[in-house]
Amino acid sequence: AYYNDHNYTKALENIEKIRKPSQTILAAKQKVLYQLGIEAMSNSRTQEAVKMFSRSLELASYDRALALQTQLWLGDALYATGSFAKAQSAYSTFINGEKVSSNKTLAMYNLAYAEYQQDKYANAASTFRKALDAKPALPNALEADAYIRMGDCLYYSGNYKSAQTAYSKAIEMGAADADYAT
Repeated sequence: AYYNDHNYTKALENIEKIRKPSQTILAAKQKVLYQLGIEAMSNSRTQEAVKMFSRSLELASYDRALALQTQLWLGDALYATGSFAKAQSAYSTFINGEKVSSNKTLAMYNLAYAEYQQDKYANAASTFRKALDAKPALPNALEADAYIRMGDCLYYSGNYKSAQTAYSKAIEMGAADADYAT
């Protein structure tokens, strides 16, 4: 009842009172923890979100599709806390398990940023390229940004000609922050 009323905190409190929960109850607990993680992210409580998503993933065997979505959200939460290597792992897990979707394309973009934040410029450039080539396509603003960041990665890797090509593409697209790329 608490789940249907979106009172996930109360639902979790009641589930955790059960000494020997059934499979159905454990599956519900996985969903409740996922929802609590989303609530925490929506309210900028990223550390709490990481905990809720991690706990939900401990129950991944009950709903694998939900566990996959949890990996995406966990990646976002970890990235927001500055845990870029862990975010990279979560995004990679999601990408490897997800079929073609806009979330998969977005996860590639986010994975590239996690690699970028760790100074893994060659990997990040490659991942930005994969995100740019993916279907469905990134939204226009993210596509332009991906070209700029890919250009940065190529530049930092010493591949100046390819960096210039990426920057030119971003300028051609009218990227808002492409002014330094000229």
